[in-house]
Amino acid sequence: FTREHSYEGEHECHELPQSVYVWVKDEKAQQG
Repeated sequence: FTREHSYEGEHECHELPQSVYVWVKDEKAQQG
């Protein structure tokens, strides 16, 4: 899970369910 992917996920979160948005935020939080 690279930082570039995290940025892409942040943009895609608008079209994805809220549960996925929270998962993306959790992944980014783990990256620090």
